[in-house]
Amino acid sequence: GIVRGFWAVIDDTGADEGIIITCNGFTKDAAKYAKSKGIKLAVLRIHKEEDWNGFIKTVVARICMLAPANPIMNIHV
Repeated sequence: GIVRGFWAVIDDTGADEGIIITCNGFTKDAAKYAKSKGIKLAVLRIHKEEDWNGFIKTVVARICMLAPANPIMNIHV
């Protein structure tokens, strides 16, 4: 009912986009209806380690610089 009601508000106001955020998750029917109407759904919760799956977690960059006896350097990153 919440997703249907939210869609009615989006439709009535002519909003470009809608997103519903919850802490409890969504039923399969609510998710299916939201997808059909282009409503984005999000679950607000504490971060879990498996949330990193598929993402780069660490980047290591090593820089080795050789300088002449009378160095004049500009480093741009």
